[in-house]
Order: sequence, then C-alpha cells, then structure tokens
Amino acid sequence: MASPWPDLPGFYTGGVRADRVGDPADAGINDLVGGLISSVRGQSYLAWHDYQIAAELHARLVGDSERPDDLLLKDGFADCAARISLSLCVGQGEAEKLLHRALALRDRLPQVAERLKIGRITDEAVRKIVARTDLVDGQPCAADVDRDMVAELDLHDGTWSMHRLQTMCDRIVFRHDPDAVREARRRAKDARRFWTRPTGDGMAQVSATMTAENALIAKAAVNALATATCEEDPRTLDQRRSDATFTLLTGNVFECLCGREDCDAVIPEPGTAPASTVVIHVVADEGTVKGTAQNAGFIAGQGVISDEQVRDLVARPDAVIRPIVPTGTPMNPDGSYTLPATQPSNPYRPSTALDTFVRVRDGYSVIPGDTTSAFDADLDHVEEFDHEHPGSGGRPPT
Repeated sequence: MASPWPDLPGFYTGGVRADRVGDPADAGINDLVGGLISSVRGQSYLAWHDYQIAAELHARLVGDSERPDDLLLKDGFADCAARISLSLCVGQGEAEKLLHRALALRDRLPQVAERLKIGRITDEAVRKIVARTDLVDGQPCAADVDRDMVAELDLHDGTWSMHRLQTMCDRIVFRHDPDAVREARRRAKDARRFWTRPTGDGMAQVSATMTAENALIAKAAVNALATATCEEDPRTLDQRRSDATFTLLTGNVFECLCGREDCDAVIPEPGTAPASTVVIHVVADEGTVKGTAQNAGFIAGQGVISDEQVRDLVARPDAVIRPIVPTGTPMNPDGSYTLPATQPSNPYRPSTALDTFVRVRDGYSVIPGDTTSAFDADLDHVEEFDHEHPGSGGRPPT
C-alpha cells in the first residue's frame, strides 16, 4: 500500500522512505538512525499542530469569558473538550488534559511551544514542563519562567531525561516564585498519608507518602533487612523486600527461608531494624545553608527541594556538611578557585573535588532512560584513558 503522505518532507523522515528501507542501496546504518531522529522531530511538530488546533477551538468556542475552573451552568471548556474527545476517540478527561496543555503552551509557555514545533523537545517533555510550571500559571513571572526554560533547552542538542527535565523546571520555578513552592511543599507535607489498595488474586498494595528524606531512610532499612538472608534463600530480592516491609511494620519475625541447618544469615531481632548507615546527599549553596540566601536545594535521587527543607536537613544532629572547595584553598584573583582534576599519585583517578562536582552537576546518570542517582552511578572518562601514556588522552577536563 502506498504511503498516505507520499510527499512527506525530509524534515519528518531524514530522507529515509519507510517503503524502501529493505533496499540496501537506500540508506546506511547512520541514515536509518538519523531517520528515527527525524521521525521524532516530526512527531513533535504534529503534537504542536494538535495543540494549535485545540487552542484555536477554545478561542472560538469559549474565548476569554471563561476559565477552566469557573463554575457555570454551561461549561464551555468541557464542551470544547467533548468535541476533541469525539474527534480523537479519547475519553473526556484525556481531552481536557490535552486542551489544558494547549492553553498553557499558548498563554504561559509560547517559547516552549516553539521548541516543540521545531523538534527540540518531545510531547512527553512538554507534558512534564506544563505540569511542573502550573504553580506560576497566571503569575507575572510566567513569561520569565518561559524565557529561562528555553534558554536551558537551547543549551543542549541532545535528549533530556525526564528526571533532569523535572529538576530543571523545578529550579526555575523556585527561582521566580519561591513562596509558591514553599506553600506547595507545606500542603504536600500536611497531606502525607498511608493507605492500602486491593490488587486482586488475594494481594494488596501498601502505600504511604512522606518527606523525601524519610522515604530514603525507609528504603534503606527495607533493603538492609531484605539482604540479611543467606545466598540460598529462594525468594527474589523484590519478594524479600515485600516481606521485610511487613516485618518492619508489624514487628514480626523475618527469617531466611533457605532451610539449611548451617545457615549463616544474621537476622536482627523482631521489631528492630538492621544496623545500617544511610547516606542522603543534599546539594545546596553555602548561602542557603547559612540562611543568607533563598535558593533551591537538591536531594540526590529525589529532586529539587525548597530552601526551608535544606535548612531543616542541615539542622539534623546527624548532618555532615562538606564543601566542594576544601577549607583553606587559596582564592584566585578573580574570585574563583583552582582545584586538582586528578589524584596526585594516580592521574587515572579523578580528585574528590572533580568527582563531587560531576555528580552535583549531572544529578542523574547521563545514560538515556537510566534514572540512577549520579551519587550511585559510576564515574567514567569522557575520552578513553591511555594507561601506557597517561598524558596522551583520557584525563578528566580541568
């Protein structure tokens, strides 16, 4: 069957025609990969096209006389979404979400919308950006948030992981409206709760919301107990984690199920968590830590936090503060500091300062789709290290 779009521009396909990809003379490996990249750009353009149409439908059917949160006998927003729902064969709720994003791009994030149009970001990224910037909807700083957002997007030619994109959005929103972020955090903390949900087949799900640091501590306690069994325990790690969670919540006995008389597992007494050290990496500038600045912080593996939460964590009796620049390091005339990039005795190993800097800079693994915290990931050289001639390449940048 012929393509429904026989004259589709190369912008969408990278010049690779789907009906000819089996022809060895049609495209090489790099051309095929480039065709996939172009297809993603084309999908971004089509998503922008959909949002443009949805926003225009809203302008014609509703105009400026009604907002989505208005309570009217005749809900024009819902009526507009209903037309989209029927045309796209999606539910009313999904259509309303699409319309909400369309209006956000038109009114709050027009420059972000342009980046979607040219394929610099994907529709998935737009959904994340719209959701993370809802706090500034209708605020005077909305245009500044839009401007700063695209300034960050334009710095990178590659793809954005959703974790790094969320971190970027949250930092920018906090920079322009910290009070809104603090209030949102207070509401979220006040709304923390515990609940269960049946999942069928005699099983159920146990869930709870809590502060990010408490979640990390709880996770470490569950992992420590789940890994206290011997290697012959027949359960998977996830199964042991489930059993360990029940044990810690109820004070029941957690046992190794290997069945061996000579089992060497060391299981803590019921009602007690295994001894373990939990390290939570919190990144913040010196002024915020001391209370002289009001900048956002970052919890490794969790995301951006408010300045108030940074100081709450710093005030904990078990908090350890370690500056990237060691105390006593001489300052350069321009106010900067110069630190060694490698360990003096081994040019293969990065210095502590460089190691920490890279992890702080990236936040998460740079491998696409990998959500591992940078503090739990391996650090590697940008260029392969030449062990025979250390000075010829592979050394970390200074």
